[in-house]
Amino acid sequence: MSRRGRRAAALVAALSVAMGAAAAEPFRLRAGMGGLADPGAATCGYLNGLYEGGPTGFRQMLLYWSEGYLHGKTGKTLDQLLAGAPGTWTFDSLTGRLVEFCVANPEAGIPAAAEDLARALQAAP
Repeated sequence: MSRRGRRAAALVAALSVAMGAAAAEPFRLRAGMGGLADPGAATCGYLNGLYEGGPTGFRQMLLYWSEGYLHGKTGKTLDQLLAGAPGTWTFDSLTGRLVEFCVANPEAGIPAAAEDLARALQAAP
């Protein structure tokens, strides 16, 4: 076997041992790091548990999901809903409304939080 072949064989053997040792330890994600597979099926209480340890972009995911949900219900994009909304809305105020609803209503489903946001965007000034 050539010198290069022996090095490759040694590397494969070392990786096999390392992978075997890694496989012996169960892989665990900290709470929230697995994400939220189906926000529409989750309760606000579940979201509240994930939110503290959730990954970066968690609020963005929640807003994107809510936008799709509301588009399916109303046929309007978030930009269209915002165009007629009273006051000034930002990313933080939109996502804050969703999170605050869930904190106040842990038994509600996340779709209810999206519907609450829609009502706030349609409220008369």
